[in-house]
Amino acid sequence: QALNAFLNTLQAPARVQVTAAQLKFDETIVLKTGISLQGNPTKIVGNAENSVFMGENIENFKLKDFEISAGKVGIYLKTVKNFVLEDLNLQANQRGALLQGKSSAGVIRNNRFENNQHGGLAFMGDVKEIQVRHNQFTQTQADSNWQASFLMTDTFLGEEWIGNESDFVLG
Repeated sequence: QALNAFLNTLQAPARVQVTAAQLKFDETIVLKTGISLQGNPTKIVGNAENSVFMGENIENFKLKDFEISAGKVGIYLKTVKNFVLEDLNLQANQRGALLQGKSSAGVIRNNRFENNQHGGLAFMGDVKEIQVRHNQFTQTQADSNWQASFLMTDTFLGEEWIGNESDFVLG
């Protein structure tokens, strides 16, 4: 909550260095246009009810050096552009990272997607021109293609299905 309050006071462009080894998760961290967040690395343990990081209709941002675990979605981005996700460890989330909507011009590099129950990284909808380089995907625990380590589809996954993809497939 305190990090969100601080981010709301900033004017872009800005770079925030989080020096804490661990942050207490009490609400989804809302990413902002023109704001770069860098951990030390910093560990954030979420809860299965919420996404840890969320960015919607934003651009020109960076997220680097965080360990994100136990969230509904570690990083949920919707209609974003010109971004970097780098040196992140997304582990034991329901889904590691999800990009939806008209998202483009991004770089996803040097990340680890480990032990995520419903898949590591998913591009759903009109996601294009994203470089995915030097990432590691291990121990995805689901048996459906919707929950693959790296999923790319033009099918849009509605909010009601996130974390409950088996109902999406059955529906």
